[in-house]
Amino acid sequence: MPQASYFLGSRFAGSTDIPQNPDRLNSLAWFCEGCGEVWARAVVEGATWAIELNRCESCGPAGTWDSRVAGSVLRQWYPSADYLMGRNQACAVENLPRELLGREMRLSLNWIR
Repeated sequence: MPQASYFLGSRFAGSTDIPQNPDRLNSLAWFCEGCGEVWARAVVEGATWAIELNRCESCGPAGTWDSRVAGSVLRQWYPSADYLMGRNQACAVENLPRELLGREMRLSLNWIR
């Protein structure tokens, strides 16, 4: 079973096993359209890279029309592995390490306010 290691900036944020064929996975880099930084990564050894677009927590949402939670590594429209194509399983809520789940909860609650 492949493992994804998560980083927020350069800080290690946990790792988890992903129940998926390793040949069908991507490593993911979250790119902020506001400041241009890659603010998070999910590294799957031997996998090719793909980019997820979402603003970082520092930049915040692009405007009132932006329904994404800034700084979140979850897919806003398809947060569950049931809906994601195989390659992006590293951003499914059930595949996140515990270390990131609390952070995701905090970001989501702040977004609701």
